[in-house]
Amino acid sequence: MKSRPVRRLPKRDQRREVGFRRTLFVFGAALLILGIWVGIFLEDRDKPSHRDNSVPQVFSVATMEVARQFSCPCGSCGEKVLTVCECPTATSTKRFIETQLNNGYNHEQVVELVIQVYGHYRG
Repeated sequence: MKSRPVRRLPKRDQRREVGFRRTLFVFGAALLILGIWVGIFLEDRDKPSHRDNSVPQVFSVATMEVARQFSCPCGSCGEKVLTVCECPTATSTKRFIETQLNNGYNHEQVVELVIQVYGHYRG
């Protein structure tokens, strides 16, 4: 059995073939990079933020005195006292209280603001 000689493409067609392969390679590489980026983005989205969970927040005594009068407003903590709860909602509520106290509001004014914004007043 005789083998047939390999037929070569004309120069013009060889250039098109190389251009097509190069385009296909660049497109594939771009898709791979996009896939990796999306994977990293989706993985980071499921992780808790470092601000809320890596280091416990430390609040002033005045903030904790106001927070003692409220339950956690998230609804999933079982109505824990705000001073005890460490969920992200409780932390942001305590940050709100601290900010208002630092802005010059007195104890009673901050209690009223927290009642208006968050509710869950224990008394």
